[in-house]
Amino acid sequence: MITVRRKRFFLTYTQYWFAKEPVPDSFWKIVALRQYLGNRKPLLFIRQPFYTLLLDLTRPEEELISLIAKNTWYEIRRAERDELIWKDAIPPHEFLDFYNRFALAKGLNTVSLKALLSLGRAFLATGVYTSDEPLVMHGYLIDEAQARVRLLYSGSDQMRLLRQGGLVGRANRRAHWLDILYFKKLGFRLYDFGGIGREPGRKAMQGITTFKKGFGGKEVREDHYESILFYLAKRLFER
Repeated sequence: MITVRRKRFFLTYTQYWFAKEPVPDSFWKIVALRQYLGNRKPLLFIRQPFYTLLLDLTRPEEELISLIAKNTWYEIRRAERDELIWKDAIPPHEFLDFYNRFALAKGLNTVSLKALLSLGRAFLATGVYTSDEPLVMHGYLIDEAQARVRLLYSGSDQMRLLRQGGLVGRANRRAHWLDILYFKKLGFRLYDFGGIGREPGRKAMQGITTFKKGFGGKEVREDHYESILFYLAKRLFER
């Protein structure tokens, strides 16, 4: 389990990732259980349905390749000719500079350095570059105790996407594949794609879901649970 404590304005709240049991005496606090894995449901918590894809990294590399969709694997192999450079352990400030430009271009929420640093050693960023220019970056949440890695943020160079959409698309698939091999080598057992959409009519989310499913992960449901105070505080800050 990963524990993340943050403060927004005058409120301090806590997120527990991948908890297998309810957190004692947390129903009256500002608490969220992200992707809760326990069989015993937390009392007086509000459930938020969440679906994701999990890839079993204990499989041999050949089996992982066999799970990948034909078109996805073609793009991964084609990217080998693009002279791309994969990097790991990208510094948080470098990752944020890239990701927040992407978020602003897409109308998404940006991420503060304080929020990123609150993850401590549980955060790791990777990226794919052409020369010294990043094309794609991925930010991961790492649970070493459960040997699980979860995609938390993913961004791409939107200016290059307009000019060279094919290159950026190939770079993103290549980045995911090299990330998978990297975490497999480190001994992680599960690669979590960080959520998929199941709501009809949301074309953007469905496109992302189709992209992720191209890697052959297994669809699972791992709901979030929010204390009443967390839920109310979230609604307040969303106004």
